[in-house]
Amino acid sequence: MSNKDQKIQRTAKSLTFFGVAAILSLAFRLWPVFILAVILLAVSGIRYAYLVKKETAEQSEETVCVQQETEKTEAKRKESLQDLMTGSINRLMADCYPDEDWIWEYPDSVGRLKNGKDVRIILFGTGGFREAKVVFSGYRATALEFPEKTVDEPAEYNLSPQVRSAVAVAADYGLIAFEWTDAHIMELNGRCNDAIGRGEKELVLEPAELPVRESWKAVCEELVRIGVKSAECREDGIAIGLL
Repeated sequence: MSNKDQKIQRTAKSLTFFGVAAILSLAFRLWPVFILAVILLAVSGIRYAYLVKKETAEQSEETVCVQQETEKTEAKRKESLQDLMTGSINRLMADCYPDEDWIWEYPDSVGRLKNGKDVRIILFGTGGFREAKVVFSGYRATALEFPEKTVDEPAEYNLSPQVRSAVAVAADYGLIAFEWTDAHIMELNGRCNDAIGRGEKELVLEPAELPVRESWKAVCEELVRIGVKSAECREDGIAIGLL
């Protein structure tokens, strides 16, 4: 039993004792004892209410903290899985489709994969754009499946205006840079602070954790825009200046 619980228990016993004393003194008309017992009973009652209210508030605060930590942990896990999926698709694209770039067709790819829904991407390049289903082993992309076209089917897929607009914007890589930076800003702040604490002059982001290589320049510009001192594209990734 904690110290707080012991205090509440002792206060509850005091309430019981002074209550019984007040009843007995009233029965035997011991007025001085009755008055004293009533005063002590009131004081004990106020103290008991205060202790109970304080413990309830602390328990509520602890519950909120636990919920927040759980949400943070789940968010970090989801972000880590998202990075794993993105990195594996980047590697697959670099090996099999080096002349094309891609974006997600639907948001929350982690949730879609977890719920057994198809995860699709849109490939785009000099030859236009096309839709592909991503085949995963766990959360790692292993292959792309392209829907078979019929004779009467047009050369391009009948994508929604929103998707077409997203592809058009992504062609200059600004949207890719914005979405990636927005999704990783909290993680980057933490990593930069850790690197500064270790006395490092820069933080290098590896290709596997970055979007398509052609968007790196736009990513650097977006990082500088949100307050990073400097960001430089390199062969091995993006170097963020810390000093």
